[in-house]
Amino acid sequence: MTVTPLLRAADGTETPLSLVVVQPQEVKTVDLAAAIRNSAPQLIGTYGSAALRYHSPSQASLYAVSMVMGVGHSIAFHIDATGEDQTQDVGSREGIWWLPNATANDYLVLMNRGQNSLQLRLSLFDASGKVSIQNLILPPRGMNRLSVRQLVAGAGLAGSYGGMKVSAENHAGSLDTLHVLFDETAGFSAVMKMFDYDPKTQLKERDYAKTSVWTLRAPMLALSNPDPALAFPPGTVLRPGNLHPQHHREAG
Repeated sequence: MTVTPLLRAADGTETPLSLVVVQPQEVKTVDLAAAIRNSAPQLIGTYGSAALRYHSPSQASLYAVSMVMGVGHSIAFHIDATGEDQTQDVGSREGIWWLPNATANDYLVLMNRGQNSLQLRLSLFDASGKVSIQNLILPPRGMNRLSVRQLVAGAGLAGSYGGMKVSAENHAGSLDTLHVLFDETAGFSAVMKMFDYDPKTQLKERDYAKTSVWTLRAPMLALSNPDPALAFPPGTVLRPGNLHPQHHREAG
């Protein structure tokens, strides 16, 4: 399989890199830092995205992952590559924000994988339910990196955690997000998981156990005493059995 890696600037401008030939069952590594120095020095000091173009009977024939890290340091991010869903028109990406201390950095990255401009609505919530909403536009293949700390402070939201939602009324399948948290002082980093929401999804599409109940399964969920690493308030006890039966969780 012949793969063409592309570097995209935040405005969507593309810079192709040298072709990479991947043999069956083979793993190839591309050093993007070196590629930028050698082939796209204009991108040094900026940010953007990477894309892979190839011909194959199935998109799943190629798996790709980006590792962002400093060798010898504890901060690293594992980012799986995903493709555009041209069939989804309306939808959103949802998750939580968390600012555990004054030195933590919380960044939300928005990416448009499509060739049409993407009009987005970003909603931030605090734990009390107060909401801040702003509209954003991403150019074709474009990207935007936002400081959640600045957004939260500017909106006057309270507390150290809350929710977020990025929604699109058109071309929602072109939207991708990355939400990362890192603290250089503490030497800590995490990728904050975000989830797709499609309002057209029907229960039968997710009712794998045929229970007529939409069940959210949370692997590794502490069922009673939470792990101290989760930083819940002292004395917190989790009681999944008390959740509404239509929205209960199961540990896997």
